[in-house]
Amino acid sequence: MNSAISLKLFSFGIQKFHDPNWTGLELFDKLKQHVRQRVEPKNMLFETLQNGLLLHLGMWIYEEYLIHYEEGLIELEGEYILWYLEDYIDLLIDSGVGQNEPLILRTIEQINSFNILYNDDDENIYYEQLQERDLVLKKLILSLSEEYEDSIQAKKLIYAQDFAERVFHDRVLCEFISKLLIVIGFDGAEEENEEPKQWIKRKYLQSWAKKAIIARDRGECTECNRNLVMELVASYHFDHILPLFQGGTNDLSNFQLLCERCNLEKSKNIIPVNTSIPKYLQFKKSKNLK
Repeated sequence: MNSAISLKLFSFGIQKFHDPNWTGLELFDKLKQHVRQRVEPKNMLFETLQNGLLLHLGMWIYEEYLIHYEEGLIELEGEYILWYLEDYIDLLIDSGVGQNEPLILRTIEQINSFNILYNDDDENIYYEQLQERDLVLKKLILSLSEEYEDSIQAKKLIYAQDFAERVFHDRVLCEFISKLLIVIGFDGAEEENEEPKQWIKRKYLQSWAKKAIIARDRGECTECNRNLVMELVASYHFDHILPLFQGGTNDLSNFQLLCERCNLEKSKNIIPVNTSIPKYLQFKKSKNLK
């Protein structure tokens, strides 16, 4: 897996999560097919699945970025087209496509010609050529996506799994996604101005899901930070971040670990979600960080 592409996919995904046009149209329509049981998995959101929302978000973002990116190409300009093309070639070669394939060779030649201009320190010619050959580069991207779609598709699951892991690692991001589902219409409400309500039944969590939540939350209550595993506390709870009665789901992204006391205190209230990312750098509280 190419780490640079993995990071760009994650960044692209975050951008899409904040795009009301994408979430309200594309994401809503994709999820609706599962919720209405038209496509597998038909129990997405209703049950906690390994191939649930997070994995599918990863696959949809991958497809949007690398397979169905015709509309996005219009917005790409200058060096961004060149960098995107370089990513595409790296992914194809990583997928097993030979570097001596005619279309690959032609693309690499185009990339190298720009690198030569850039290394010659003639910025004016470099940027002029980027502008003049804009259409040529975009056509190359479309040709690559058409010619090697199977190779690109073959890598989708690997990158989707990585995307899902990155999202799940960030509990605040998981909360954002749970609330986003409410915003775009998966809230149990039957009328437009109706408050969100329960539309999903509580389900028993499988052991793999419990292990994942405990690992992500490091065995600690996410509210009071009590270590529930080291203290051998038997009565810890797998809490819905967004409660079911307020339109929440059983997707893995909507769970966190709470001790019994914090779970009882929460009751039917929504408590602020704390970050799951450790404070590795131990920054001191200071107005003048240097």
